[in-house]
Amino acid sequence: MARPTRPLVNSTLALIGAASISLSVHAQGTPETPAAEPPTPAAAPHKWMPGQPITTADDLLVALETADLEIKTFKAGIRYTRIFSLAGDEQIRDGTLYYETLDRGDATTPASRRFAVHFTQLRVGKRVEKEPKDYIFDGEWLVERLEKDKQFIKRQVVPPGERFDPLRIGEGPFPVPVGQRRDDVLKRYRVTMLAPDDGVDADSLRSFINSGDGSYQLLLVPIADPQDADELAEIRVWYRKSDLLPRMARTINLVGDESIIQMLNPEKNPKDLPYRIFDTATPARGWNVRIEPYRGRIDPP
Repeated sequence: MARPTRPLVNSTLALIGAASISLSVHAQGTPETPAAEPPTPAAAPHKWMPGQPITTADDLLVALETADLEIKTFKAGIRYTRIFSLAGDEQIRDGTLYYETLDRGDATTPASRRFAVHFTQLRVGKRVEKEPKDYIFDGEWLVERLEKDKQFIKRQVVPPGERFDPLRIGEGPFPVPVGQRRDDVLKRYRVTMLAPDDGVDADSLRSFINSGDGSYQLLLVPIADPQDADELAEIRVWYRKSDLLPRMARTINLVGDESIIQMLNPEKNPKDLPYRIFDTATPARGWNVRIEPYRGRIDPP
């Protein structure tokens, strides 16, 4: 599948054992020809083996390749904080993330995954209000459903008959390397392992990432310089040391807007996963419905 171009997603929700996520979507026009990227050197052979201590970024990337092997489904509370650098505004959404791997794919075939994020509450400053909002990706269609406004927007973001892995580094909207090949990550990012507290100013976030047996932190900086204001200038991901599940992700775009995603009470292979949450069927009546067939390629935020 051809590599996508801009724009699709302007907010980032990095998610789970999988990850990431990112979601206000815009309609797309005819894609532009992507700018040529500088050649990247082949990654050096790695030496880390399962069971050995993780002491470097390369060790962690290799370990993350298979960290999701036993994860078929996943559920977690999610807190998504968005901070706008120019206005200084802060928005916080709380909800639940659901995720399923349908097929892990192989070296030539992308994995098949789907996810849903159900937000229930929005906080802006001191104002807190109920605001149900759903984002659902079923492998081909991305749905944005606003319960309060009875608005349903369904966009076909993958060409019919093709596969697209929303977690694939450099292609999907969720730039979190869990279950991704270490060599693929290194082709697009300069990767550094940092101390868990590095870059974390808020006491509440420091306590969050250091709970339990602590976290590893990875910093990913794109090798190709960002060109668009919404493109990411850096990605930081914190993984629980106990099982390498993502605990928190922070992204900063070129203009300095910041997104922070916290994973709360994650559950691997939960017994009560409500599969109806992945339903992208169009509501029968009473909704303002917009359907947008595939018109172009999608791009990571």
